[in-house]
Amino acid sequence: MNPYDGKRGTVQYVEYAGTISEHQDLGIYLPAGYDADCEEPYRVIYLTHGMGGNETYWFTQPQASNIMDHIVAEDPGQEAIIVAMDNTLYNWDYYQIGLNVTERIIPYIEAHYNVSTDPQDRAFAGFSMGAMTSTYMAFHYADEFGYFGIFSGTNIGNATFAEDFAYDGSLLQNRVDQTIALAYLQEVYENIVPSEDLLNAVVFTMAGNVDTAVYANGFAPYGAYETIRDWCQEYMPEENFIDGGLVPGSHDIYTWAQCFHTFAGEVCWSKNTTPEEPETPVDPEIPTDPEQPGEGPDVDVDTPQDTQPSTDQPDTTSPVQTGDQAQPLWYAAGAGLAATALLGFAIKKKKSLISK
Repeated sequence: MNPYDGKRGTVQYVEYAGTISEHQDLGIYLPAGYDADCEEPYRVIYLTHGMGGNETYWFTQPQASNIMDHIVAEDPGQEAIIVAMDNTLYNWDYYQIGLNVTERIIPYIEAHYNVSTDPQDRAFAGFSMGAMTSTYMAFHYADEFGYFGIFSGTNIGNATFAEDFAYDGSLLQNRVDQTIALAYLQEVYENIVPSEDLLNAVVFTMAGNVDTAVYANGFAPYGAYETIRDWCQEYMPEENFIDGGLVPGSHDIYTWAQCFHTFAGEVCWSKNTTPEEPETPVDPEIPTDPEQPGEGPDVDVDTPQDTQPSTDQPDTTSPVQTGDQAQPLWYAAGAGLAATALLGFAIKKKKSLISK
């Protein structure tokens, strides 16, 4: 991809009244030429960061605004507003985060910007701890969003379960014998009860090939990328699940930039929600020759084929056990630590960015 010299959107930081404080912060990307009065409202992608981040992270690290500029230049139909939030304030209390997003953030955005109120025009995504948050939002708030991006991890304990099933995340830790852990994981899968809204939404997963949140690289089953991918492959409608696979990268901003590029550029808004119009039935032709009442027009009749039911079975072998053909590399954490160091500087700059 060539360096971008085209139109650029703008990033602004605003305060809104959240569930914790009257002065919580959002980072907002507006596409170039944003029109507050245009007839067609804008779609919105809501993004959450990982551990220790805030509303600045997606713009200062993976540079979601720069990525979106490129995406819109290549395909204007993918244009969207980006809203980045600060969930560190909630100490990763997913229930409270969900309430804040749906009861405070979305209403604020809809009141102050020209955005669609249709859930199919909203997406929610996050990486690492944000992927755990996205998992929670997908299972508990699928009626509010049409698309979910789960990057570099998950938390399968954030799913919705059968009433008589008590999830025990301690059985999915690395200290547990993996034969026992994977057997329990299958039991967890069987007791997940997704909503119809989730089954009708689009879920996208992706991680880095040397990502520390990958089971093949040593991550525990409760939160590995393969865990949510395998559940989606087995239980989501095929047309509503997209796996981006493993891209070159670790548990770092380079991986998450690729995740966002694919999610925002190819996955979001990809589902056709317009119902197809039924075909108008064609009246059969009526014989008009009275001397041959038993004959009608020439009709081609398909000859039945001697076919057998397909013996091909879907591959249900869990890649959690095979490692998704990824090499078990164990040095992936270094890049994540470097990104964390950069993040510390970004957080210190947060208020100065807002003031500007």
